[in-house]
Amino acid sequence: MHKSLVRCILMGIAFLAISLPARAQDQFDRNYLIGSNSHVVQDSSKKKSLVRSPKGAFWRALLFPGWGQWYNGKKTKAVLVFVAETGLITNAIYWNQKVQSATNSYDRAFYENNRNLSNWWLLFTIFMGVTDAYIDAQLSNFDVSPDLSFSGSLTFPIRVSFQVYLK
Repeated sequence: MHKSLVRCILMGIAFLAISLPARAQDQFDRNYLIGSNSHVVQDSSKKKSLVRSPKGAFWRALLFPGWGQWYNGKKTKAVLVFVAETGLITNAIYWNQKVQSATNSYDRAFYENNRNLSNWWLLFTIFMGVTDAYIDAQLSNFDVSPDLSFSGSLTFPIRVSFQVYLK
């Protein structure tokens, strides 16, 4: 059961890792390209930018697996975090039940080792999920438009002067 659970999780991660770049490219093509050669630049002032609270995302991700990612609008990532954390919780409960029913010390040590390893992976996954939700919320209003032009003026408020002292 343990190996099949790990295989399912790894296959899901591999599927998402392969399919996400293709989805991102399709989204880019739909939003920014018309025809074969002409580009459409979207006006960033017309877009509604939802500014997310980093503290809100942090606490949501800490309270329920994937809730912080869902709050940030990252639905696929939320499902992935939920599945990973839920699978690790289930795995830890399974190994803990095996520890309780162990009859000899060798089996008990083996089951405890697997339970503890599962708990450490769970803590790592929770830490990464909370950190990801916080950073995603922090960068929610970051401009990612393809327009890299600079509009404004450069002013230097600090006047720097160099003096050479001769002896």
